[in-house]
Order: sequence, then C-alpha cells, then structure tokens
Amino acid sequence: MAFSERTIPRLPAFSPIVLGFNEPDHPKQSNMTVFEAAQFWPTLRSKAGKLGSPAMAGNPVSTGSWLVSFMSQMENYTEFVAMHWYKGVNASRFKSDVQSVCNKFRKPVWVTEFAPQTYGNALVYPNKYSLNEVVSFMTKVTKWMNNNSCVSAYAWHDPRHGTSALYSNTSLNSLSETGKAYAAIK
Repeated sequence: MAFSERTIPRLPAFSPIVLGFNEPDHPKQSNMTVFEAAQFWPTLRSKAGKLGSPAMAGNPVSTGSWLVSFMSQMENYTEFVAMHWYKGVNASRFKSDVQSVCNKFRKPVWVTEFAPQTYGNALVYPNKYSLNEVVSFMTKVTKWMNNNSCVSAYAWHDPRHGTSALYSNTSLNSLSETGKAYAAIK
C-alpha cells in the first residue's frame, strides 16, 4: 500500500491511552517506514492522553534500528516505549533485553506482548517448551517486572496453542495450567 493510501483507523475524539503502530518493521504487520509513521504521529498525539511508541518485531535498541530512528525524531511526543518479546524461556535474556530498552530510551516500558513463542511458532511447535519451563520463565520475569520501576505495564501474549496458551484447547472459558499459573503470580 502506498503512503498516500494509508489511513489511521478511526479513533475516538480522545483516548486516555493509545499504543503506536504494531510492528512497523515487519512486512506482515503495519509495515511502515519511519518517515510514514512520523507523518501520522501528530494525529495520534492529538487523540491520546498517553501515547506509546510503536512496538517492534525486531531488536528495538540495535544501532540504526527502526525504533532508534523513530525515537530520535518523536521521543518528546511519546510517553512510554512499547515492546514485544518472543525469544524462548531464558529469563535472564528477557530481563537484559527489557533493561536495555529502559536504559536506551529512559522512559517507562510497557511489554505489550511477551511469551516464549509467537502464535505461528506455537502452532507449528506447540510443545517446544515444557509446561515447567514456561511457568518458571513466566514467574521469574513477571515477578521481576513487578519490582522494576521502569516497567509500567505488561501482558502475556496468548499464542492459543501449546504450553504457552492461557486457555484450554477446548474452551476459552477454562484456564490452562499456564493460565492458572499466570493468574496466581503476585
């Protein structure tokens, strides 16, 4: 879709919180250049109490990354940094990656999607990680985020398949063992 054909979805006159573009660095998501996103940013800014940065598919803090380029222009118009994380069950790596975003942008971080696997990966490899590995990872990183002043919000991303799914395969009204563990974390 050409830049001139892009539109921002209808937003209410004002929303208390607006998340920026979803994975603009990914061709199957919002797929935008930094220039395109920056052109739309004033419209989003005018409709939001708090405006979160776009959340990346790739590494948000690598030199020359999409988000580094975007934030160099729009940092003063963005209240928090949104990020996604799908890199397995290594809690130390998760903590290091989130802390890198905190240190790089010096803004509150919202981990708007995190899980060991994406939907597509969990569909193909639903049991890539054992239930114990998933719950251990989930517990460690959630407790860490609850005690990290830089992390303001987070949300587990339910891939709907396998050991990372929050709901049972038979009913969205029934929590899976992973869902029960997530609900019990304090």
